[in-house]
Amino acid sequence: MKRQFGLTIVIALTACSSPAPVADPIETAAAPVKAHAPPALPQGAVIGTSGFASIEQAPPSPFPDTLPPPENRPKDERGFYAQMAGISDAEAAKRMAEQAASRPEFNRLTRLMQEREPDNFTAARVVHKPDWSYVLYFKRDPERTLAKYTKNPHIKAALARYSKAELDAIARPWVERFTAHRLLGGHGTDATFGEIRMDMVVSEAEFREIAARQGWPQLPDAIKLDFAGAAEGAAVDERVRPLIRVFPQSDRALGATNQALLHGRIVLRDGCLFVTGGNGPARLAYFAREVALGLDEQGYLALKRRGPAPRHLGRIGEQFNWAGPIGINETMPMVAELRARCGNAPLEHVGVPDSARLFHIRPWVIDAIAERRRISREEAWRRFKACLEDREARKPGTMLECDML
Repeated sequence: MKRQFGLTIVIALTACSSPAPVADPIETAAAPVKAHAPPALPQGAVIGTSGFASIEQAPPSPFPDTLPPPENRPKDERGFYAQMAGISDAEAAKRMAEQAASRPEFNRLTRLMQEREPDNFTAARVVHKPDWSYVLYFKRDPERTLAKYTKNPHIKAALARYSKAELDAIARPWVERFTAHRLLGGHGTDATFGEIRMDMVVSEAEFREIAARQGWPQLPDAIKLDFAGAAEGAAVDERVRPLIRVFPQSDRALGATNQALLHGRIVLRDGCLFVTGGNGPARLAYFAREVALGLDEQGYLALKRRGPAPRHLGRIGEQFNWAGPIGINETMPMVAELRARCGNAPLEHVGVPDSARLFHIRPWVIDAIAERRRISREEAWRRFKACLEDREARKPGTMLECDML
């Protein structure tokens, strides 16, 4: 039977959408031609005449039995400031009042420096540790320059290594180089610290390997790289690998994405993973490299997060949520293989999806219920979980607000 599908394209924010990707070695998750061990049949799976599995629905992932750890989220701006600066709430309140009193002068001075010291002044920032101050940065004679305009002890001067224009010039060739190899998730220049921060979508070991292979020179001291975690562990459990045609995913970390809350049911049809739901046709699912496929504790085919601390994401056949839209096109890794094995349906990049049921479990909600009801976190978790289960059992369209118990 010939597969027939339509086409939908979503928008990219990550470096993975480069129109001319460089072919660096990657691990693929395609099903091998010959299995080395008999497959483990997941709960609810049906094997077709092709030998591949299908799963249309699965019971939602169970709520955890253990109480989620507290999030210790501050209650107000003062609490957030205290947590960020490592100080008491009282000291945070004092500093916030002092900053508010000096802010008009700081804003005035920033505009004035842009007018009167355009070749010397670079940028300004607020410093919070060990004490707080407004700091203006200059290329030459910082203290003497600022002393001409203010004596406020909370407004200080510091030496800037580079202007923003100089940082942009340093960054440009490296941005082009990294983008060509799909290594860059994003970058920004900071003319106060004199740094260019670059978010890499590979681990440090992966970057070093590519840099050595390409013969790149040493990085300028102004460029600071923030590396992604390595994709640890197999992408597909050997026990289920013979049951799927392909597990399509990127060879780069997900990086920054849009944050719209998207949803759909992820299903398995004749060895191919699809997203269903919405007004359009079923879409071929494409995953971030941080995701792996295997079996959960109850024997259901499930997604988990790869890495040193694997985390259950949800079961194939249940509803998922993910942040997006995430760009995907025909040049991305494994898409050609996905097309060859699963047909020409639209593509949907689901990134790192989470079970829609487990998505509702937020520690700060449990903390708030415990405080509001003056009960233990254990009792708050029991009531919250019972409310979520009651809400699930109700008829569609009826509302039950569990967050405000």
